[in-house]
Amino acid sequence: MDGGLEAHGVIVDRVQLLDRLDAVSIGTTVMISAGPGYGKSTLLAQWMRRQHGPCLMISVDTDMDSVAVLGRHLAGGLLSALPDVAAVIELHDRATSSAPDWPRVLFPRLLDILGEHGVTIMLDDVHIITDGDLRALLRQLVRGVPSPSRVVLAGRQLENLGVARLQSQGRVVTIGEDALAFNTADIRCVLGAEFDTDSADAIHERTGGWPAGVMLAATSEKARDVEARLLTVHPWTLSHFLEEEVFADIPAAQMQFVEELASIAPISSGLCDRILGRSDSEMLLRELSCGVLPMLSISPPPITVSMHGLLRDELLSRLSARDGALPTTLRLAAAATFESIGLLDEAFGYFMLAGDVDRIDGFLYRWGVDTILGGQKARAQRWLDAAEHLGGPHRPVRVLGRLSISGAEGDTFSLMTEREHLASLGSASLPGGLTAAEAARRIGVIFGVVPFEESATGAQTAEVEAWECLEGMVRAFNDLLHDRTDSAESISLALGPAISRWPLFDSGRLTTLALIAGSRQRWIVGSEYLEQALAICGDHRFDDDPLTFYQDGVAAKFAMRDGDQSTARQLAARAMSKLGRLAKGGPIGRRFVTLIEVASVYAMTGDRPTAAMLLRECDQLAKWWPSAGYVERQLRDGWAMTRAGADLRSRPEPLSVAELRVLQFLPSHYTLPQIAALCSVAPSTIRSQTHAVYRKLGVRSRADAVTAARLNGILDI
Repeated sequence: MDGGLEAHGVIVDRVQLLDRLDAVSIGTTVMISAGPGYGKSTLLAQWMRRQHGPCLMISVDTDMDSVAVLGRHLAGGLLSALPDVAAVIELHDRATSSAPDWPRVLFPRLLDILGEHGVTIMLDDVHIITDGDLRALLRQLVRGVPSPSRVVLAGRQLENLGVARLQSQGRVVTIGEDALAFNTADIRCVLGAEFDTDSADAIHERTGGWPAGVMLAATSEKARDVEARLLTVHPWTLSHFLEEEVFADIPAAQMQFVEELASIAPISSGLCDRILGRSDSEMLLRELSCGVLPMLSISPPPITVSMHGLLRDELLSRLSARDGALPTTLRLAAAATFESIGLLDEAFGYFMLAGDVDRIDGFLYRWGVDTILGGQKARAQRWLDAAEHLGGPHRPVRVLGRLSISGAEGDTFSLMTEREHLASLGSASLPGGLTAAEAARRIGVIFGVVPFEESATGAQTAEVEAWECLEGMVRAFNDLLHDRTDSAESISLALGPAISRWPLFDSGRLTTLALIAGSRQRWIVGSEYLEQALAICGDHRFDDDPLTFYQDGVAAKFAMRDGDQSTARQLAARAMSKLGRLAKGGPIGRRFVTLIEVASVYAMTGDRPTAAMLLRECDQLAKWWPSAGYVERQLRDGWAMTRAGADLRSRPEPLSVAELRVLQFLPSHYTLPQIAALCSVAPSTIRSQTHAVYRKLGVRSRADAVTAARLNGILDI
C-alpha cells in the first residue's frame, strides 16, 4: 500500500508526509533529517514507489565515502532510470573507467542530464559521508540542481551542505523528527484495534512518538496479550536496537555524559555542570542536538534538556551497570542543588527519584511546617501524598505534616487524632532531634489544643524556625491574658523580622499589638497596627481564611469604638462565620478574645441573646486560665454590658463636666479617695458625683456604670 510504513504486519498511514513530498516543486532540495529509527529510509522507499518519472535512490554506506565510488553508483542509478539516453550511457562508461574526472568533466555532464530530463535523486544516510571532496561535490549538486530535477537528502545530521542561501530563497524543504514522529493515531495503528487510546497515549508519552521505539513497545504490549500468541515477535529488543544503531556511534566520553544526564534530566546546562562537576555541558548538549540521540529534546539557548522515558530507562540501566550507586548519588546532588536555590518542588522530586526515605523525611521536616504556615497547604499535602509511596504514612515526620495541615485548617478533630498518633510514637526521633512526643506537645500548644505551660521548654530546633516563632506568639498572648502587657508587647515586636516570612501569622501578631494598644487607650496606634494586619490579609488573599477570625473580631471592636455599628456587625458576623468553619477549633486564646469582642458588639447593638450565648462559651474557655486578670475582667465587663443592654436603649440624662471627669476614672483600679486626691477635691464630693453618674445612667454599681457609659458612647471602649 502506498503511503504506509510497515511495522509487524500492519501499515502505518503516512499519507500526509507523502503528500507533502509530492507537493515539492522541481528544482527544490528536500532534506529529511532525524536520528536513527525515525523511518527515513522507509519513507523514501514509499515515496519512490509513488514516482511516475525517472527516479533513483542510493543508500550510502561506508564503502561509498569517496567521489569515485559514489559517482559510480550515481551513474548506475541514472542508467537504470534512463537506459536509452546516450548521454547517460556515456556518463556511466566514464564513471566506471579507471580514472573518472568528476569535478571537471562528469559533474557538469550530470547537471546537463538533470537539466534535460526531470530526475528525482534520493541519497539516504548522507551523514556517513566524511570525505571532504565528496561533501564539496554534494554541495555543488544541492546548489546547482536544475529546475526539471530535484534532490532528496536523508540522514542523521545534514550540516555544512551550503543550503543557507537556498533556504532563504524557499528552495529547501526540511522534514525533521517532529514530522516523522508517530502521533497517537499512528500508534493505535501499530498496536491494533484491541488497544485503547490510553495505551497509545502511554506509549506516546514514553517514546515521544519515536517510530522504532513505538514498534518495539508495541511488540511488548502485544506479547502480554493472551489472544496474540501467534503474532510474529520482532527479533530485536530495544536494548539491541539502541546499542547497535545509536550508542555505537557516540564517543565513549559523550556516552558517559548522557548516561549521567539520564539521572537528572530535565535540567539546564548550567545546573548540569553544577551537579555533574563539569564545565562543558552546554557544548556537549549542542553536539547532541544534531539528531544523534532519538527521544532527546534540547531547547534553544538557554539550553535545557529532557528525554522520554524509554531512552532514560535504557541509559539508567547502562549507568547502573557501570556504577550501581551513581544514579542515586547524582539525584541526591540534584535535590540538594535545587533546594539551595529555593526550587523546592524540583528538589522534592529528585529526593523521591533517589528513593532515600530518610532524606525525604529530612526535606519534609525542613520545609513542611514552613510551607504549611506560609499558606501553601495544598503544596505540602502533595508532598505528603507522594511520600507515602516511599516509607508509608506512619513515619513521625509524615504524621507531623498531616497534623500541621489539620491545625492550619482549624480541623480540630483531625488535629487531635493526628496529635495522639504522633504522641503515641513516643521517643521516636524527628530529623531535627525532637522526639515525637515533644513535637506533639509543641504543635498542641501552637494550635491551642494543649494548655500553655510557662515552665515547659523544648529542644531548640533551628531547622524549624517556624515553631520557635509560633511558640513566641503563644507566649506573648499568654502574657496578655495574665496582664503582663509590657512583656506581651515586647515579645510581639521582637518577633516581627522573623515571622514576616509567614504572612498569615504576621497578620495575627499585628492584630495582637492592636489589641494591646487598645487596652492602653492608644487607639490611633492600635488602628495603625490593625490596618497593617488587614492589608497583609488582602495582599496575600487570606481574607477568607478561617484562621483570620481573630483579625475580624478585633476589627469589630475598633469599628464599634469609632461608632460604626454597621461595619462592626458585619465584621462580627464574618468572624463568627469563620469560627463556624473551624468547628470550635483554632487557637483557644484567640477564640476567647474574639468571642468576647463579638459579644460586646452584639450587646451594644441590642442583641442580648446572641451576646449571652457567646459569653457562656467564653465562661467555659476561661477555665483554661483560672487566674488570668485580663480574662476575668473581660468576662465581667461582657456580662455587665449584656445585662445592662435591655435597660439602656434610650439616651441617658446628660452628665455634667464634673461627672464626666469622675466617669473617666471608673474603669481604673483607683479607689474613690484616690480619685479625689487626683482631682484635688474632697472624697465626699467624688462620692456625690459618682452617685449622680449611677442615677443618670440607671445603674447601681461601678462596673455597670462603665458598661452603660460605653454602650451609650459616653466612655471609650
